Amino acid sequence: MRLAVALLACALLLPVGVARGQPPDAQAAAPTTAFAGRHYAIVVDAPAQLHDALVGRTLLGRWRDDPDYDPEQLPLFVERAVDEGMAIARAAGFFGARVAASRLADGDGGRPVVRIAVDAGVRARVVERIVSVDGDDDSALARAELRREVLERWPLEPGEPFLTEIWEQAKRQAVDQLQQRGYLRARLAGSRAEVDAQAATARLLVALDTGPRLAYGTLEVRGLRRYDRRVVENLAGFSPGQPYAYDALLRFQAR
Repeated sequence: MRLAVALLACALLLPVGVARGQPPDAQAAAPTTAFAGRHYAIVVDAPAQLHDALVGRTLLGRWRDDPDYDPEQLPLFVERAVDEGMAIARAAGFFGARVAASRLADGDGGRPVVRIAVDAGVRARVVERIVSVDGDDDSALARAELRREVLERWPLEPGEPFLTEIWEQAKRQAVDQLQQRGYLRARLAGSRAEVDAQAATARLLVALDTGPRLAYGTLEVRGLRRYDRRVVENLAGFSPGQPYAYDALLRFQAR
């Protein structure tokens, strides 16, 4: 079944299967790493690319050395680790992941040991990207050229893993590209990621609205003492009424 995920300012990701208590049998093949702590140790069974996030972005990981830790908090941390682990796995493209967290037998000196296990499944990959560019006053040819430029720098190519962070970055970058071309009011009109968790695929749709292309106004020159104003004007490389271009402005500043 294909599940559509509406994404505007941030990605809303699909639910994944959850296994509480004992870790999934398939997790045995995942790399296992132990992270010692002042108050308790964490054993992580998960793909290596998830280890840092599972320790750094969960309550279990953040509190293991905290001086304000209270042992009564540990059951809550273990319970929360399942939902936190799910979010981490989805952000990394594992939409079919199963997560389990449990307390194991105490270690040396009676120090608690907690296990987080992630059976990640297959990582979702981009199968299609559809980008449309619309605007107020440009021709179809101009919009097609803008679309080509956006796709040239689009970071999520078909076949690559669908990562939430890169997806958000790609949309911001597309708007920034349009603004640098003089469409300073460009915006993201809409976006959607259609993720099929069973097939581990992602279809990306993005709609961009350029708004009007703005032009340079009159050049104001202040503080000249030794040089004539025309020297600065000749260095500009653009004149009032020409379409704004960020690169041209940078060249002017560097001269």
